[in-house]
Formats: sequence, structure tokens, C-alpha cells
Amino acid sequence: MFALYHTNSIVKLSIDIEKIEEARANKRGSKNYKVVNTIREITAEDYYEALEVVKPAFHSGFVFALGEPLHHIIDSGKYKAVFECYFQKEGRYFTFISTLDQLQVFYPSDVDLDSLDL
Repeated sequence: MFALYHTNSIVKLSIDIEKIEEARANKRGSKNYKVVNTIREITAEDYYEALEVVKPAFHSGFVFALGEPLHHIIDSGKYKAVFECYFQKEGRYFTFISTLDQLQVFYPSDVDLDSLDL
């Protein structure tokens, strides 16, 4: 999951880096925007603790979102909640941020762990 930041605020989120890069290119003063890969590796202990803290807002297989949003963004003219999310793959555990819309089409099997800068 990639995020487009402007002065420490998330402007856009997407699974597709090309969409994020295109959004940055279309922004006035694009050099003031930065693209960040939000996927970070965590411990199994952190993963299971997050799963037990609050009832998930979304849970499907090996992917879930914490029950309380971190903040909100405006996407296509609508406010959308941004959640701290978690997934596991190949015995490893990860966290990232996402909206629920994007999380519903997120598949850990699509994540190339070797290409991530972790």
C-alpha cells in the first residue's frame, strides 16, 4: 500500500504505485509531495495483540483492520476513514494503512515481499 503525503498528511492511498505517482505528478508543487510504502514488518506478537485489542473493522482471512480509524482523507469528494491494517504471509507479519474500500481488494498473495524495502 502506497501513500502520497503532503506536509505529514496523507493525501491519497493506493495499492498501485503508478496511480500514486500519477497523482503526485498532477499536484501543483509536486516536489512537496512524497510517496511512501506504508507496509512495515512486525512481530507475530504485535500482530496477534492488534487482533485482540479492539474488534476489527474488517477481517478476511489473513487481513484485518483495527476497529478505530487513524484519521480520514478526502477521496473522490468523499471522506474515507484510514485504518491501521495487518496481514500475514509466508510466516511473516506486516502492518500498513488503508481505507476499507482498498482493503477489500487487497490480497497478501499479490504482495511481492522481495520487492519491498523493509
